Amino acid sequence: MAPHRRMIVEALFEFIVQPIVEIVIQLSGFCTAWLLLPVFTLGRVRVEPSTKGFFVKPGRGRIVKQRGGYYLMEAELASLYGLLIWAVIGFVFLLVRQ
Repeated sequence: MAPHRRMIVEALFEFIVQPIVEIVIQLSGFCTAWLLLPVFTLGRVRVEPSTKGFFVKPGRGRIVKQRGGYYLMEAELASLYGLLIWAVIGFVFLLVRQ
């Protein structure tokens, strides 16, 4: 493949395919956490996207205790937890399969 064609393919991948893959991965992680974290924590942790200015207390992190006694987790952190859930599922699947 010619060098200029390779650069075009790399640019297309970087600007089109990579963002789509990142969005799909983040959404799958968020949806997994949104569904499973309240179940695993018996309703003590809920996942909602943060509104602007909501998680602004320094030193509080991305989980904030609400007046109702439950904790509210920011969407980005929830995506990470959702992906960790999938990683654990994959690891267990590999262990059981062998």
